Amino acid sequence: AWGRLIDAAAEVVVFSRDSRAHVLAAYPGAGDRLVLRPHMLPAPPGRVVPPAPGGQPVIGVLGNIGQQKGAGVVAALSARLAASREAGLVLIGNIDPAYALSPGTVTHGTYRPEDIADLAQRYRIAAWLIPSVWPETFSFTTHEALATGLPVWCFDLGAQAEAVRHA
Repeated sequence: AWGRLIDAAAEVVVFSRDSRAHVLAAYPGAGDRLVLRPHMLPAPPGRVVPPAPGGQPVIGVLGNIGQQKGAGVVAALSARLAASREAGLVLIGNIDPAYALSPGTVTHGTYRPEDIADLAQRYRIAAWLIPSVWPETFSFTTHEALATGLPVWCFDLGAQAEAVRHA
């Protein structure tokens, strides 16, 4: 059914080169109709001055984190950092309630994209982790994290890795 739909389409829009590669792997005949049209951030967050050296580094996780966005990764990292105290962890967003974070992990909750830079400064975030465990088609949070100028880590998959490599 998807093949017939793609064959009938005048244009198939993808939001990253990675997504284009996935579509072409499944539907090799679609190449002439694929259009790469990345999203634009409505209001990119401002740059963040990194925290001064010294003190405990803080890793920021941005967004609402469910299973596919890496909730298991964040929960495991939260437990490890609570035990080791190697770094702090701040979630600017929310996590699926099926996953528990250690008491030392700060969960900011809902935020507005225009507040990301101020929140990163407030929580002294030194770097971002985009914990998604499957390939995203664009990843607004990756682009927002990159816009702050702080280092961004992610798994090497999907549009999130494409954006980090490009940066």
